[in-house]
Amino acid sequence: MDDENPVERVSLRAVAAEAGVSPSTVSRFLRGTLPLRGETLAAVERAMVRLGYAAPAHGSGTPTGLVGVVVPDLANAYYGTIAQAISASLRAQGRTALVVAARGTTPADAEAVARLLALRPDGVLYLAERRSDPAVRRIAQARVPLVLVDEAVDDAGDAPRIAVADYSGGWQAVTHLVSLGHRRIAVATGPEDLSSVHERRQGWRVALLGAGLDPEAQLRYSGRYTAAFGYEVLSSIMSVDPAERPTAVFFGSDEVALGALTAARELGVRVPRDISIVSFDDVPAAAGTSPPLTTVRTPRTQLAERSVETLVALLDAAPGPRAPSETLSVQLVVRESSGPPP
Repeated sequence: MDDENPVERVSLRAVAAEAGVSPSTVSRFLRGTLPLRGETLAAVERAMVRLGYAAPAHGSGTPTGLVGVVVPDLANAYYGTIAQAISASLRAQGRTALVVAARGTTPADAEAVARLLALRPDGVLYLAERRSDPAVRRIAQARVPLVLVDEAVDDAGDAPRIAVADYSGGWQAVTHLVSLGHRRIAVATGPEDLSSVHERRQGWRVALLGAGLDPEAQLRYSGRYTAAFGYEVLSSIMSVDPAERPTAVFFGSDEVALGALTAARELGVRVPRDISIVSFDDVPAAAGTSPPLTTVRTPRTQLAERSVETLVALLDAAPGPRAPSETLSVQLVVRESSGPPP
C-alpha cells in the first residue's frame, strides 16, 4: 500500500493537472531539484495559488547544518559585508553558510535558488533587491524557514524581518543638511517600490516639511544601487542652471554616493564647497573617500547577528507563533562631505 499521504497526493496531482504538467514535475519542483522557467513556472505557481496547495513541511528529516544566504550582489560592499558577518555568525552557531548571489530577475537567478534548495538547507536568510521576488515565493512555498534581512518582500508569508530604521536615517541625514542652511536638497535612491527606499524618502520628505520646504520642488532620482547611477545623478545635477541647482544631495546608499564623488572629481566639482553629499550605510570605504563621506551608519554586524539568531530561534522552536520582526536603530556620522551651501 502506498504510504504517501492521500490528501497531499491528490493536491499535488491536482496542481499538476491544473498546470498541464506531470505530478513528478511538480514534486521535483517543490523539492528544489527541478528548476522551472517561463510559462511552465508561471503555470505551476498559478495552479498552486488557485488550488490553495500547501507543500509538506520542509526539513522534517535530519538537519543538514546548512543555511542558505541569498544576496543580490556580492560586489556591493553593503551586501558583501553583511554576507560575511552572517557567515561568521553562523559558524559560531556550528552551522555553514551557503551564499548565493541572485537578484531574482533572471532564469539563472531562479536556477541558483533551486540548486540551493536542492541541498536541503535548514533555513534561508534572504537579502532582497526587489519588493516582488519569485525566489522568495518559491522558498515560502517549499516551507523552508525564512528570515528577511533588511528589505520587505511580498509573498514571504509570515516570515520575520530584521530591518534597520530607514525612516529615521533619512530624517537624520536631511535634518543635518537643513541645519547647515541648505534649502535645495535633491534625493537619489534605489527603486521606489523597495521598503527601504520608501522609508528613507519619507524621512527626507518629513525633514523638508519640518523646515518649511516643499519636497515637490526638489529634484528626485531613482535607479539601481550602483556607482554608475550616482555618477549619472551628479552629472545631471551639475547641468542644472546654478540658480536652481541643488546645493546638497541625499543619496540612499554609499555605493551610489561613491559614484557621485567620482563624477565630481572628473567635473571639477568641489565637495562640499560646491555641493554637499550625505549618504546611507557607512560601508568601510566611506571613511576613506576624498572627502570622507557624511553618512548614516547601519549596524551591519548587528543586523547579521540578529538575523541569524532569529532564524536559529525558528529552527529550534516548537510549532507556534513566528519569531518577531525587529528594527535596529541607525546613527548619522558627520564627516567632511557636508558643509554650508555655496
